[in-house]
Amino acid sequence: MGGADFERQTNNLALKIVNIRNNHHYGEEAPFGYKLEPANEFLEEIRIQQQIAISTSEHFESAAPFIVFGGIFDKDSAMGRNITSILQRLGRVPGDGRTTDWNSAYVRRYSTRYGIVVMQLDGGFGTATPVPRVAGLLSTAGGATIGNLQRTLYEFIRVAVSTGYINLDSHTGNLLAVNTHRLGRYIRNDGDPSRVLLIDWGNVARLNQQERANLQNLW
Repeated sequence: MGGADFERQTNNLALKIVNIRNNHHYGEEAPFGYKLEPANEFLEEIRIQQQIAISTSEHFESAAPFIVFGGIFDKDSAMGRNITSILQRLGRVPGDGRTTDWNSAYVRRYSTRYGIVVMQLDGGFGTATPVPRVAGLLSTAGGATIGNLQRTLYEFIRVAVSTGYINLDSHTGNLLAVNTHRLGRYIRNDGDPSRVLLIDWGNVARLNQQERANLQNLW
C-alpha cells in the first residue's frame, strides 16, 4: 500500500472507547457523567455490528462500518495505558464526563477496564463526516431533502431485511454521511454521491421470523 493510500485509509478510521463496568457493580448506577458498559453487552455490540457489515456488504457499501480491531483491556496493561494517554489528549467528551478522569481512583471503583473498537468508516473510499445536527436531522448534505431521508431509511430497512436487527438508538449522532464507493449503487447524476452509515449497535431489537418474512415480501 502506497503512502497516500495508507493515509487515506487511516484517516477514515473511527475510534470508540468506553468504560467496562466491574462485575461486582453490575446492578449499580454509573457515577454521574460517566457511561459504563457491561462486558457482555459491549462484546455483543461488536458481534452485531460486524454481522451487519458483512451481511450488507454488496457493492462495497456496508450499512455499518467494518470493525478492524476491538477488545477489552485492563487499565493497568500496556494497551490500557495507551488508551489513557489518548483520552488525556482528547480532554473532555460531552456527555461522558472528563476523559482525563476515566482512570481516576473514583472511576476505577466502578471500572478497571476499557473497551475499544476501531472501525473502518467507508470501505476504503471517500471521506466520512457526521450528519449535520441541523433542522434537517436526517440530511447528509446540510439541508433537509427527500433524497437524504430516503437514503437513511433505506439503510435501516436494508439492515432489517438482511439481519432482522433494528437500531433503537438511531439519533443523528449515530448516523454518518460518507461518499459512496466507486462501484456502489448510489452514484447518480444529481452530483450528490453521499450515503449513510449506521453506528452504535448496542441497543437493538430483532424481528421474529414472521415479521422478517413480511418485511422481505415488501422489500
